[in-house]
Amino acid sequence: MLIWIACTYMSLAVALTDDARPDEDGPFKVYRVIPTSATQLKAMITLYETAKGDEADFWHAPSVVNSTIDVMVSPSFTNKFTSFLKSHDFPFHVAIEDLKKNVL
Repeated sequence: MLIWIACTYMSLAVALTDDARPDEDGPFKVYRVIPTSATQLKAMITLYETAKGDEADFWHAPSVVNSTIDVMVSPSFTNKFTSFLKSHDFPFHVAIEDLKKNVL
């Protein structure tokens, strides 16, 4: 019985730790995006209001057409984010390929 309790506890601890750990399959990137129309700006504002902070961190809120928006994107959200940008025809480029290398 004691072994069963110990195994259950260890399994739970491992499961909780794995869920709390961010996806580490790549670097955090910073995208520089420029909304060139009111429609693009509205789409970016919607993303800003709904994105989780651990997926996309806007360094300043999108507010003006033709003004740059810098967004730090997690490795697990990179594909979704670039698909979003391409589907809305945003002009963008990756300003920082690997944020960790620039910080350290």
